Amino acid sequence: MDRNQFLGLLLIGLLLFGYMFWQNKQIKEHYKAVKDTTAVDTTHIIEQQQQTAQVPIPKQTAKVQTDTIQDSLQLSKLSDLYGQFAKQAKGKEKFITLENNKLVIKFTNKGARVYSVQVRGYKTHFGDSLILFNGPLNEFSITFSANRRPIPTGKFYFIPQTSDTLLIAKSKAQKLIYRLYYSDDQWIDYIYSLKPNSYVLDYTLDFHNMKNIIPANTTYLDLYWKTYMPPLEQGEKWEIMQTNIFYKFFRSDVSRLSPRKSAVEKEIPTKLRWVSFKHQFFSSVLMAYNYFDEAKLRMQPNLDTSVNALKILQARIDIPFKPLEQSQVKMAYFFGPNKYSVLHKIKLKKDDNLQLEQMIPLGKGLIRWINKFIIIPLFNILGRFIDNYGIIILLMTIIIKLLLFPLTYRTYLSSAKMRILQPELKKVLEKIPEKDQMKRQQATMDLYKKAGVSPLGGCLPTLLQFPILVAMYRFFPASIELRQQSFLWVKDLSSYDALVSWHANIPLIGNHISLFALLMALSMVFSTKLNSAPTDEKNPTAQSMKIMMWSMPLLMFVWFNNYSAALSYYYLLANLISIGQIYLVRAMINEEQILSQLKENVKKGKNAKKSKWQQRLEEMQKQQEIMRKKSKKN
Repeated sequence: MDRNQFLGLLLIGLLLFGYMFWQNKQIKEHYKAVKDTTAVDTTHIIEQQQQTAQVPIPKQTAKVQTDTIQDSLQLSKLSDLYGQFAKQAKGKEKFITLENNKLVIKFTNKGARVYSVQVRGYKTHFGDSLILFNGPLNEFSITFSANRRPIPTGKFYFIPQTSDTLLIAKSKAQKLIYRLYYSDDQWIDYIYSLKPNSYVLDYTLDFHNMKNIIPANTTYLDLYWKTYMPPLEQGEKWEIMQTNIFYKFFRSDVSRLSPRKSAVEKEIPTKLRWVSFKHQFFSSVLMAYNYFDEAKLRMQPNLDTSVNALKILQARIDIPFKPLEQSQVKMAYFFGPNKYSVLHKIKLKKDDNLQLEQMIPLGKGLIRWINKFIIIPLFNILGRFIDNYGIIILLMTIIIKLLLFPLTYRTYLSSAKMRILQPELKKVLEKIPEKDQMKRQQATMDLYKKAGVSPLGGCLPTLLQFPILVAMYRFFPASIELRQQSFLWVKDLSSYDALVSWHANIPLIGNHISLFALLMALSMVFSTKLNSAPTDEKNPTAQSMKIMMWSMPLLMFVWFNNYSAALSYYYLLANLISIGQIYLVRAMINEEQILSQLKENVKKGKNAKKSKWQQRLEEMQKQQEIMRKKSKKN
C-alpha cells in the first residue's frame, strides 16, 4: 500500500468515526430529552413537529399526547422498580371507615394501612375527639422480595373489595379487604376485621398463589411502623415522660425503652409477642398471633416545630414468613385506653397471657401486688356505687387508715413514751458534760433500756405502712378512671390543679402552683411536728431533725406540684386523718400511768443485762478515754 492509499483510508476512517460519534451523541440527547420528563417541555416538541409537518394539532390533543408520554415514561420507571406490581403504584388515595361503639378507624387504599384511629367516649384535654394518630403522621409498610425486587406495600394503591365507604360493626363483625394484584390469579390481601364492642382490630396478610414470585429462601417480611405521638393531656412534661415504646418478649416479661433518655434506639434480637406505642393513658399495640422474629425500636424527641407531637416512635419488625401457595400471617391491633380492667382481658388465643396491663406503671414486686389485689379492687367496688371520684378517694383513705390503725397506734404509743420519758432523760443528761457525746448517748440508751422503751419502736409500724404509701403514689397518676374527672376546684384529677399559673417555667416548680400539693405540704409540717418526740436540744441530731421537718414538706411540694391532683389530695387526707388519730390516741392514753410504769421499769432495770449495743458503746468510750489520756501525756 502506497502513501496515498494509506492517507485515503485513514481519512475515510476518521470521517466514519466522527460520524458515528456525532450520531451516538444525537441519540443520547434524544433519549435524555424523552427520559427526563421534568426537564423537557413535551408540548414544545409537539409544536415543533406541528410547524415542521404543517399539520394543525389542537391544544387539547397536544396535552393528551403530553400526558401520554409522561405516563408512559413514569410507568416504565415503575416497571423497572416493581415489575408487574407497577400497575398499582399509581392511583388516587381513597378512604374507607370501619367502626364500632369503641373505635372509628379510617383506612387508606395507599398501602392498605390504618390512616387514623379515634377512641370513642374520650376527649383530649383540649376538648377535641381523641385521635391516637392521624394521616401522614403515621407510616406503615411491609416489604418483601419479588423477582429480585424489593416491594414496599406502602407505595401501592390497593383495591378495596367493597364499594362501601363506611362499615359499622353493630351486631356482628365487619371485614374490610384490600387487594394488591400481581396477575389475575396472583395477589396479596390485607384483611381487617372488627367486632362489636371491641378495641381489637384483627389484621391478616393473605398471599394467594405467590409461591413462585417470592423467593423460596424468604424467611421473614420487613414491617416498618412510624408515628408522631400527638399531645392528648394537660401537662406536656409529664405526658412526654409517659410516652414510650413497650414490648413483650415471646415467653417472658414486658419491657420498655429507657424513659430517662430523650433519644434511644434498641435492637431486640429475640422473639417478641407485641410492640406498643404508648401514650400516658392510651396505646396502639401491634400483636402477633404467634410471634415476631426480632425488632429494632427507636424513640426520639420531635424537633420539628411545625408538627404538634410529643415524640417520634419507630419500629422495624421481622415477621416470620414462608412462601407457600396460600401463606397467611395473622396479627392484631389494640387501639384503646390503658385501663387495667380492659387490658388484662385481651386475648388472641385461648389461655393467652399477653400481659398488656404491664404497660400501666403500677410498680413492681410487692408494690404491684398491693395495687393489683388490694387498691384496684377496692377502687372498683366503691366505683360501682359512687360517681364522684373525690368521694371515692376520701372513702378509700378512711378505709386504709382504719385497717392500718393498729400499726399506727403502736407508732403513736412509742412516740408518747419517748415524750413522757423526756424530763427523766433531761435530768440524766444534765450530769454529763456536753462535750462528752459518747457518754450522753450511752446514758440515753441505758435509760431507754431500763424503762423498756425502744427509740425504734415506732419505726417498724411505719415501715409496714410505707408500701401502701408507695402503691398509692403509683396508682393515682396511672389511673385513667380519674382522667378529666372534676372535684371541688380541680378539673382533672389525673393532672395537676393550678391555683395560679404563668407563662415562664421556673426550675423545679414549672409554670404553676398546685393548691392540693401546697395543702398537702402544710399538713405534712403540722403532722410531723405533732408526731415528733421531744429530743435533747443540745444534741446535734436535734437540729438535723428540725431541718428535716421543714425540708421534707418543701421537697414533697416541689415533687408533687406537677403530679396528679388525686395523689396530692390522697396524701392531704392521709395527713389530716393521721392528725386526728394522734389526738384520739392521746385521749386514750393515761400519760401519768405510763410515766409511773416507766419509772417502775427504771427501778427494776437497774441491774438489767446490758444489750450488745450498750456494750459496744461502753467499749468505744473506754477506747476514747485511753486515747485522750495518751494525747495529754504527749
